[in-house]
Amino acid sequence: MAVELDDRELCVRARTEAEVNADQGIPGGFQTRGFEYRVDLPSRVDPASIDAVMDHGLLRVRLPRATRSAPHVIAVGRTGRRSTGPTGTTTPADPAADRELHHPDTTVDEIDRP
Repeated sequence: MAVELDDRELCVRARTEAEVNADQGIPGGFQTRGFEYRVDLPSRVDPASIDAVMDHGLLRVRLPRATRSAPHVIAVGRTGRRSTGPTGTTTPADPAADRELHHPDTTVDEIDRP
């Protein structure tokens, strides 16, 4: 019996040999049987904590959940060249784009009420 983990795929393999009786056609011979089962694991399984136990012919595979990590915030930067002004301040290549990104138009049209 073999239980293997390859990336996120769990594979269970088993192979047995059984003696074949004379009434089955092969006196004193052996018959080999094999089994293979593959399953893709969900991302929430902790691969380092997987364990397997064989008890009275029953295989139990325990797949504990991985601890959930905190969300990772990704900073969004701007592209484009910045130019340095005469006073040493940096300004974006497109001031209109900077104004739209950081200072959106917040004016609201007034609605006439009856």
